[in-house]
Parts: sequence; C-alpha cells; structure tokens
Amino acid sequence: MAYSGQVIDNPENGERVRFLRTAGETGGQVLSFQSSLKPGGFVGAEHLHPLQTSHFQVLTGPVSFRVAGRLLRVARGETVTVLPGTPHRYWNPTDHVVSVVVQFRPALRTETLFEAFFGLAREGKVSGERICNPFQEAVLIEEFSAESRPTWGPGRWRALQLTARIGRLLGYRAVDLRYLASAPAGQPPAAAASAA
Repeated sequence: MAYSGQVIDNPENGERVRFLRTAGETGGQVLSFQSSLKPGGFVGAEHLHPLQTSHFQVLTGPVSFRVAGRLLRVARGETVTVLPGTPHRYWNPTDHVVSVVVQFRPALRTETLFEAFFGLAREGKVSGERICNPFQEAVLIEEFSAESRPTWGPGRWRALQLTARIGRLLGYRAVDLRYLASAPAGQPPAAAASAA
C-alpha cells in the first residue's frame, strides 16, 4: 500500500512521483502526488480516466498538455482540470525538470496502478509508452480500466480482453507484489508522511 512521502521512479518516461495523500489516508476520496518530469519526460500515451476528475497544478514549468485534442502550454502557478472520460496527456517541453501536483477524485486504485507500471519500467519491461510483453500489458490495462485506459476504439478493446484472458491463463497478473510499498518499519502510513 502506498504511503505519503513514498517516491517511485519510472526510468523509461523520466517521471518521479512523490505521494502526498493516498487513498488509505483519505478514505478513498483523494489521491494527490507530485509528478516531476525530466527534460523530454512524459506521462504515457493519450489516455482517459472513466470515473475520475484529475486536477493539475504546475509548480515549475511550463508543462505541455493535450486535453480533448487541444494543445495547452501551462505556466507555473496555473491549473488544468480534466473531467472524467476526457482524453489527455502531458509532457515536459523544456530543458529543465518540471513539477506538477496531480490530484485524482476519487482515488480508486490509481496508486497501485502507478506502483505496478513503474515497477515494470524499473525492471526494463516497458519501452516508451508500452509494456513490452503484450500479455502483461493486456492484463494490467484490463485490471485497471476503471482508473485509466488508452483511447482505443471498441475493436482494439475486444482484442485486448481476449489477450488478457490468455495472459491470465499463462500466469500473468496485473500487479507483482514486489512492486507494492509498505510504510517504513515501525511507522503507520501517516507517521511515514511526517518523517519524509
């Protein structure tokens, strides 16, 4: 279970996430984290969150966003709110690190999705925006489709569901427990936040 102050890195896309408030700490109402992107860093392929509103506050920028096909250049101190079901992505167009505070309402299982995907990336199992193994990718995307999904048409979704079914039969799981964090020994998650 993620905890406040926990930091995870994705070496493939140049993103570092530091959890600020987790689902467990907010009764599932809110997940917030600071996303820092290296020069050229990006946050995945275009995607949408079917059930969540996501809010972005740029701490250092500018940061480029594409929201519902519209390109935005968002400066320090400015915000962007993306409603459920709206295709979007963001990236760092600069030659310095940029930071954004991201908030999801409700939290759902988004932090577990990040831990799983970042864990795969740290093990070299992600290339660019995609998980290298199509069975692993299909199982993960289907498992977390309430939290986040690519903006694919129905035909590709049907193919993904079939691939996920085969992947599960082959033993693939959406989450490798090795990727999930625990609060530091002897500290409940809330205490870990104040220690960070």
